[in-house]
Amino acid sequence: MAQYIIYDIGMVRQDSTVEVRLSAATNVRLIDKVNMDLMKSGQQYRCYGGFVTTNPYTLPVPETRHWFVTIDLVGTLRHSVMVHPPKLPEGPSSLDFSGEG
Repeated sequence: MAQYIIYDIGMVRQDSTVEVRLSAATNVRLIDKVNMDLMKSGQQYRCYGGFVTTNPYTLPVPETRHWFVTIDLVGTLRHSVMVHPPKLPEGPSSLDFSGEG
């Protein structure tokens, strides 16, 4: 298996979005704790993601749990990971909270 970097993004809520930025195409995985342990021990595991050629690349978080992002290292790859929380339900668009009366 290729060398990879691990981002421990912690407990992430379902419907959050993980955004990955890369300077080159490579494999990106969103993987939970159980499957991360399986991957590290060389066993078969399940993950989300795959070979990424788009930038930024976004992954929806399928369920609330502890997650990791792994990125295969190729050359002098630059990379970053950001987690965006779930969007709030849309409400009325005409609310004014400016405090002016």
